[in-house]
Amino acid sequence: DNYKPVSFFDADDIHFHHINLAAAGLSFDKDTIKTKVKLSAVERSGLDVKELSAIFKLTPQIMEFKQLDLRTANSHLHNYYAMKFKDFSKDMSDFTNKVILDARFNNALVGSNDIAYFAPELKTWKKKWTVSGNMHGTIADFTVKQMAVRDQDGMMASGNLTMRGLPEIDTTLIAVDNLNATTTLQQLLPIVPQLKEVTTPDLISLGKINYAGSYKGTIYNFATAGNMTSALGNAAIDLTMTLPDKGNPTYKGSLVTKQFNLGKFIDNSSLGNIAFNGKFNGSGFDVQSMKAALNGHFDKFEA
Repeated sequence: DNYKPVSFFDADDIHFHHINLAAAGLSFDKDTIKTKVKLSAVERSGLDVKELSAIFKLTPQIMEFKQLDLRTANSHLHNYYAMKFKDFSKDMSDFTNKVILDARFNNALVGSNDIAYFAPELKTWKKKWTVSGNMHGTIADFTVKQMAVRDQDGMMASGNLTMRGLPEIDTTLIAVDNLNATTTLQQLLPIVPQLKEVTTPDLISLGKINYAGSYKGTIYNFATAGNMTSALGNAAIDLTMTLPDKGNPTYKGSLVTKQFNLGKFIDNSSLGNIAFNGKFNGSGFDVQSMKAALNGHFDKFEA
């Protein structure tokens, strides 16, 4: 049964029901339809479009929503949205890979519960974000220029974002340039639950972290380079890290810091601030079992 409810949004087999549609100013001009619409509907995945209003245009190449105002159970999107295609029937049958999305949002409210219809791995995140930016591309391969995101707990990120690989969020390649992010460990835990297992070093002691730089990789296997400020001190970091489902994380890179409270970070009262310039590599975070090597010099080592 094609209309059987499912737990996720199947972009290649879309079925809406309980559709309420009102249209005004309907016009036809050759192969173009224009109208002002107001719509509500429920998709079989459970995605509830409570109200959609827009100036609507349909041609053989585009379905466009100008002056968009879209409300769901968890989100409120506005400004502009369009879907572009070469062949409506063929491309819609492979929506994830073929239909090009053009979206321009300004302070839109996006709930992770709604995104979870498209990427089920996000079901546990329970986040709401205020989002601005200009998106272009398919669901499987898109870019967001001038992205700015803030969640309800104060976590923030801005930059230019590229994602390739959705809806498989765990293996999706993420690239961010001009990244500027502010977060804490508590805010990251719903997104990277593996951090719960890290007891040493004391990530909570970092407090509010601000990071400016770049990021490339997946959520669990990535490379990043930039400058970090935290409650324990500042550092310039060039890091490659892997966070496996099982086994110890691995990491390598370079670090420059003029003052960083290493003692508090690793919960060792006999140590204090350090100044270090050099390279590192290792595996594990627990002091008792970690394997790590440093190659550089200390300008300061308080003990």
